[in-house]
Amino acid sequence: MPRAVMSAGGIVEGARGGVDIPKQEMPRVKAHLAKYYAKFGDTAPWER
Repeated sequence: MPRAVMSAGGIVEGARGGVDIPKQEMPRVKAHLAKYYAKFGDTAPWER
């Protein structure tokens, strides 16, 4: 599962063409992914 979270984190940051998520929802998506990054002992790319 860590690889899936890291892949999703990269896509949120614009990798592979990015993702079409409304701007008002992006903070929720990033916060949710950041929780999983923390569980894996890593920091989300947008928090580095």
